[in-house]
Amino acid sequence: MVSKKLRVEQEINKNIYVHNDIANAAHHLSSRIESNKINGIEEGISLDIMSCLIMLAFEFEAKVNFIGHMKIKEWNERDNFHNKTKTIYKSLKLNLIKDSRPYKTILTLKDYRDSIAHGKPLHINKNEIIELLNNERNPDVDLENSFYDLCTIEFMRECKEDIDKIWNEWLTAANIEIQETFTHGSFSTTVL
Repeated sequence: MVSKKLRVEQEINKNIYVHNDIANAAHHLSSRIESNKINGIEEGISLDIMSCLIMLAFEFEAKVNFIGHMKIKEWNERDNFHNKTKTIYKSLKLNLIKDSRPYKTILTLKDYRDSIAHGKPLHINKNEIIELLNNERNPDVDLENSFYDLCTIEFMRECKEDIDKIWNEWLTAANIEIQETFTHGSFSTTVL
């Protein structure tokens, strides 16, 4: 039997919003971290928190770009982070308070992300005489990078909470319903 070809007209509409996928990744990581903590599984937890914090930083910036794209004429997603957030706050007629939560948390998260994304070697050379108590560990022997200081469940939770707070504030000010932020689409085929 020979297949007959049909001539069809297709109408396809897609709205793909990457902030959803990134938020899902951050949620997956944070859920795993919380579960591991409850179950006493500490192995690799700092690395998981580092991954989650990076995803949270990406999530926030993707949400910045979503709001900018939806509400600001001639949005420049390539502009620097600080200019983009200032533009959003100004456009939505919201006060940008940098020195307190929730936005202060975002600035710390952004700096954290940048320190990893633009990682640079650090060389420390010391020659000094110090006094240690018997069996006391020399603190300068620690080779951990300072960005591990933020790899805590408490900071991860604070970031998630503050991102959600800002996101809800923006959606309200922008008059955007939450369902409008979800990836969605439609597809139809008409046989001609």
